[in-house]
Amino acid sequence: MALSEKFIAGLLSINDPGSQQVEFFRLYYDPVNEPSSFYPMCSSTNGYGNTIYWQGVQYNALPIEIENLEYGSLGRIQRPKLRISNENLLISQILRKKNDLKDAKIARIRTQMRFLDDRNFDGGENPFGTPDPTQEIVDTFVLSQKLGENRDMVEFECTVPYDLSDYTIPGRKISSNYCSFQYRGCGCNYWGPLVEKEDGTPFSVAPTGKFNFQDAEKEWKYGHNYSSGDHCFVPLGKDPYKTYYVSTVDHVSNETNSPTQSPTTWEKEGCSKKVFACDKRFLQTGISYIDGSTIANPLCFGIPEEDRSMSFGGYPAVDRYSKGSQ
Repeated sequence: MALSEKFIAGLLSINDPGSQQVEFFRLYYDPVNEPSSFYPMCSSTNGYGNTIYWQGVQYNALPIEIENLEYGSLGRIQRPKLRISNENLLISQILRKKNDLKDAKIARIRTQMRFLDDRNFDGGENPFGTPDPTQEIVDTFVLSQKLGENRDMVEFECTVPYDLSDYTIPGRKISSNYCSFQYRGCGCNYWGPLVEKEDGTPFSVAPTGKFNFQDAEKEWKYGHNYSSGDHCFVPLGKDPYKTYYVSTVDHVSNETNSPTQSPTTWEKEGCSKKVFACDKRFLQTGISYIDGSTIANPLCFGIPEEDRSMSFGGYPAVDRYSKGSQ
C-alpha cells in the first residue's frame, strides 16, 4: 500500500504532534514452518502505562532497540545490532522453546501517531487524525547470531535478507552444457521410462516390464522376489521424491541387498546432466538398451519432431556447441 501524502509530510515535520513516529517490532520465531506466529513488542506505552495497539494487534511494552541501520561510505549496509530487554527472562524462555531463534526474523514497523488505532487514546478516539492501518514502513531483518544473553538483555546481530554469507547472484550457476535441475525433480519433470545410469553408461541388464511413474507398488520391499531387469524406486522425501534402480540378478530382498546398500545387486538410474542426455529423454522417440532392445518414449512418441521440446536446465546460448558432442 502506498504511503499517503500526510505520512510523507509528517516525516519532514518537527512541530506537528500527529507526525510523532511510533515504532513496533514483530519477532517471527520460525518464518518457514510458522510464518504467521510472532511475538509483538513496542518500546513505549500509550501514555497511560498500557500496551499499544496497531492494526488490532496488541504490542507488549518491552524495552527494545536496533542500531547500525545506516549505510557505510561504500554503500554497504551495516549489520544491525538488536537489543531486547530480558525482563522476567522472557526472551530466554522464547530462545529455549523456539530452537534458539535459529533463522528467526525481526520486522521493524514504523508509523505515526495520527494513524494509530482509536482504542489507544482516552475516550476511544485518536485526537491527532484518522486511524489508517495501511500507513506503515516495514523493515525486515534476519537474526544471524546471538551475541550475548544475561538476566537484563539479549543481543543479536542482524542481516538484511539480501546480505547473506556465501550467497551469489544469480542463484543458479550459468553453464552452457550442464543442467542444474534435479533429475526427475522440479524443473526437469521427466517421468518417462528408465534410460541409463547417472554416469551416462547403459544398465548391465535392460529394464523389463512396463514403466509407470505413478505405480506405488514399485517401491522397494523387504522379502520380495526380484528378477534380473526388474525396477523399483526408493522414496527420498525431498525433491526428487523417487530414485529408481534396476536389478542385475535374481534375488530375495533383505537388509544387505537393498538398493541403497548393494550397488552390485541394483544399478541406480540417473542423468549425466548433459545436452545429449536430455535429448535422449525428451526428443528421441525410442529408448535403446545395451541388449539391443528399444521401447517407445511416451514423452515424444507420436509428436511431430518440430513440436518436441526438452527441459534442459543449462544455458546453451552462452557458448558455442555442437549437440552431438556435448
